[in-house]
Amino acid sequence: LLAQGRFGTGDLEEPGAAFALDDRAQEPEARLWRRRSAAHGRGQEGATRVDPGDLEARGGELSTLGAAAGSLLDLPESFLAECRKCLPPGTAAEGLVTRRLGRTPELCERLNGYVLARQKTGVFSQPEDFPEGGLPRAGEFAVLVNFSDEPRCLIRYDDCAVLPIGAIGPGHVAVETAALRDVAAWRKFHRDYWAPVFAARGEALTDDLPIVFQRFTVLYPPLP
Repeated sequence: LLAQGRFGTGDLEEPGAAFALDDRAQEPEARLWRRRSAAHGRGQEGATRVDPGDLEARGGELSTLGAAAGSLLDLPESFLAECRKCLPPGTAAEGLVTRRLGRTPELCERLNGYVLARQKTGVFSQPEDFPEGGLPRAGEFAVLVNFSDEPRCLIRYDDCAVLPIGAIGPGHVAVETAALRDVAAWRKFHRDYWAPVFAARGEALTDDLPIVFQRFTVLYPPLP
């Protein structure tokens, strides 16, 4: 992984509600999501799946990261060459972490399209979506890929925070596409999606459960 930065609060609606991850608080927070992972039975692999077609019929889209979060891939040299032009001096393009949005190839491609069009500038994830608790940090870089592991864009994380679902406010949902920029619509959509997942783990979806808020900027490719 790249050198670790710090979580930023940026334009969070209630920054005091977020679990700040600085050098003093990092280890307690790491214990929080490790406890959650153990209680939920090793992440999402055994969880109930929700039909993406049903979600699309209701006008929503998944905003969680898929299981590929945090993996390293051999990216094409032509793509890496363009990334080097955007990265700070001394940042190795060959060590970029890859992320995959959505849980089906079709949904992944649609979400990547929103990101490339700058209609979607962030995501919300469960801590268990990241292997070994390797959550992203503000100032880090990643490459979004599709289900064929083809790179779609280079992003820079601007704000990252772990916070309770109940603390999500207008400043957070502003990263979503237009349909989910209303807090009530965001809560309904994500509760409909996440509730069966948590039920399969034997836990109710409550407002105090932590999620990972991430806001980012696309560095490459530029808008057409």
